[in-house]
Amino acid sequence: MKHAEMIKGFKQWEKLNRRVKRGVKALYIYAPQFTSKKTLEVLKDSAKTEQNPAIKEKIQKKIDWLEKSVRFNLVPVFDVSQTEGEPIANANETTGAKFIESEQGPFLTSALLEKITEFLTGVNMGVIYETHYKMAGALLRNGRTGAHKIVLAEGIEPAGTLATMFHEIGHYKFNHISNGAGQEIEEGQAEIFSYLVSKYFGINTDKATGAYLAHYLKTIDNGKIFQNFQSVVKTAVEFVKELENWKETGKAELKQEKA
Repeated sequence: MKHAEMIKGFKQWEKLNRRVKRGVKALYIYAPQFTSKKTLEVLKDSAKTEQNPAIKEKIQKKIDWLEKSVRFNLVPVFDVSQTEGEPIANANETTGAKFIESEQGPFLTSALLEKITEFLTGVNMGVIYETHYKMAGALLRNGRTGAHKIVLAEGIEPAGTLATMFHEIGHYKFNHISNGAGQEIEEGQAEIFSYLVSKYFGINTDKATGAYLAHYLKTIDNGKIFQNFQSVVKTAVEFVKELENWKETGKAELKQEKA
């Protein structure tokens, strides 16, 4: 589906007295999955009643870790056009299951996605989509030719796809495939890069970026964060300039950061 107006899960549509039409294919978005309150309550009760100090400390550490941890899973959703039943007050107002939102609206965001894909094609960076891909996206390099390509999960709405694409471009800009900076640093740099570029184009990734960074940066000391992230703003600004210059001249050029 090229354009989505309002997406919700199967049960969410049922609550609005609408049914998902037979034979339609679900869209998939990446949504955060946190530990349930019930699980945390059971562990907290165990910590309160536990008499052994060593076991009590172990339970508390597990609670602390679970409260901070987050994982992203593919969640099936359906657009309003794939449902039937009672009318929606304003079907153009996107609410509910979207985790990354665009201030531009779905149609302008789709056009932007096409333009960025065209730009990447112009610099010989392939963009391919795979159904039910195990991750939202990935940057891959051909070991023989050195050419890069971005693989994206099919079915994610345009704003989320763009944010993921910018994340993978961030990996390319910082040469993460080769320099081995460490997963925490690499994912942090790529996500902040994506956040800044997405913001420029009116795509709101506040919640996604916050959860992502909370997951990856919790083990990095402050000095290391400053040392490895001070160049991200500069790199993001330079990338936006590359895109803007390309719009004016029609000549695409994707520069890679020197490690």
